[in-house]
Amino acid sequence: MAEEKEKSDLQIGSTKRWEGLSLLSRAGAFLAILFMLLIVGLILLEILVRSLFGSSTQVASEYSGYFMVGLVLCGFALTFKDGAFIRINLLLSRLSPPAARACKIVAALLCLGITLYALVYCVEMVWESYSLDMRADTMAETPLLDPPAHAPHRAVSPGSRTHTLHSAEDLAIISDPLILSVVLMAVMFGLLLLGMWIGFALFATGIAGMLLYKINLPPVLSIYDKIGDLLANSIWNSMNSWSLTALPLFVLMGEILFRTAISTRLLNGLAPWLTRIPGRLYHINVVACSCSPRCPAPAPPPQPPWGR
Repeated sequence: MAEEKEKSDLQIGSTKRWEGLSLLSRAGAFLAILFMLLIVGLILLEILVRSLFGSSTQVASEYSGYFMVGLVLCGFALTFKDGAFIRINLLLSRLSPPAARACKIVAALLCLGITLYALVYCVEMVWESYSLDMRADTMAETPLLDPPAHAPHRAVSPGSRTHTLHSAEDLAIISDPLILSVVLMAVMFGLLLLGMWIGFALFATGIAGMLLYKINLPPVLSIYDKIGDLLANSIWNSMNSWSLTALPLFVLMGEILFRTAISTRLLNGLAPWLTRIPGRLYHINVVACSCSPRCPAPAPPPQPPWGR
C-alpha cells in the first residue's frame, strides 16, 4: 500500500509539473497573439497616416520587426508542445521503440545544448549593447538589443578562459572547401536521420563547419566566442524582419476568410461564370485573387489564400 501511494504521489506531482509547463506555453501563446495584434494595429495606423495625411509614422517597419521577434519567441513553447516542429522520421519509424527513444533523447540533448549555448551569447549580446548604450539610427532611437557588425568584440585575456585560441587552426582539420561540403552534408543528414528538428540540425551543421574549417581570427578572440556571436546575431536578424511580418498576417487573413466563409461564397459566385472554360478551378482562383481588395500600404499585401 505504501509503494502504491508513493507511486500515486509521484504521478500527481509529475502531472502538476506538466500542467505548469502547459500553462506557461499557453501564456506564451497569448503573448504571441498580443504581438500579432500589435503588428496589425501598427500597420493599419501606417496605412491610415499615409492615406489621410500623406505622411508616415517612421517607426512601423522598425517596431513591427521587434514585435515579430516577440511573436516568434513567445510562440515557440506552444509550437513545441503541439509537435509542430518538423523532424524526419524516415529512420526512427524503422527502429525498435527503445532504439527510437534513445535517438530522440540524444537529439533532444543536442538541441538543448545548442539552445543553452545560444542563450548565453544572446544574453551577453544584450548586455554588451546596453553597456555601450547603442541605439538605432532612426527617429525613435530605440536601444539596440544586438550590437552592429562593426562593434568591438569581446577580448579574451590569456588567463580568463582555458579554451582561448590564437587561431582556429588549432581545431581545424579540413582546409579543402569541397571536402568540407561533403562532410557537412553527411553531418546534416546524419542529424536529420537521428531525429533532430530541422532548424536545430542546420544550426549544428553551421557550428560544425566553423569548427572544422580553418578561419583566421584575431589572436585574442576565441573560436567559441566567434561562433556564439554569429549564432546570436543570426537568430536575432532572422526574426527581426519587416518582410517576415507578412507571414503571420497572411495566416491571419486566411483564418478570417475561412471562418467567415467569404472565400467559399466568392468561389461559389464565380463558378457559374467560368464553368465552360478549361481549367475552371485555376481560373476561378485567379479571378478571386484579382477581386481581392487593394489598399495603399508600405508594401503590396500578398494575395489572400482563397483556395484554402
